[in-house]
This record gives sequence, structure tokens and C-alpha cells, in this order.
Amino acid sequence: MTVPSAPPSHDCESTPKQYELFFPQKEISGFRDGYQLGFCTLHSFENLPQEIKDSISSDWERRCEEERALYYVRDRKEYEDTKKREIYLCLVVDALGREKATEIATT
Repeated sequence: MTVPSAPPSHDCESTPKQYELFFPQKEISGFRDGYQLGFCTLHSFENLPQEIKDSISSDWERRCEEERALYYVRDRKEYEDTKKREIYLCLVVDALGREKATEIATT
């Protein structure tokens, strides 16, 4: 999930902007919200910005069937409860657009 810290003025940007990228990490637990891990900050789902929570959770209905075995859950409610307990890595990068920000963060 990529969120610009400042809205872009147009599609062909010439000045880098800061983007926050959020990556779910189901294997990480026991860290306090805001913990620094390398270049990332850890956040619990409940402490993510509302815009990010809405975007992430809007996909849960579709992904529940695909990921049910991965999360060892029986139904959608159990899946959603499990997803709400996940920790998210937040990485801030400077880039000339969302696609480039994602590329920088994942390479």
C-alpha cells in the first residue's frame, strides 16, 4: 500500500515527493507501535492512518478465500480478526511517483 505524504500536483512529476509504503508482516509480533526496525517503523493495524486501514480492509472479502489456509482460519470474521492483529512495516521513500516509490521500497 503506497500513500504519498503530499498529493502530487500532476502525473509527470519533476520533484521527488515522500511516499509512505505499508507492508503487512504476519510473522512479526511483540513489538510496540512505532518501533524502529532498520529503515522501517512498525505499526499495528489499529494505529495505521484511517485511509490505509480502509484501503487494506476493502480487499479482505476477496482475499479471505485465497488466504484462509495460510492464516489457519475457518471463516471471514476469524480472518479479519487475524488481519487486524498484523504488524505493518512503514517505509518512507522519496520518489517521482507511486510506481517508482514501490520499486525503490521493494528492491
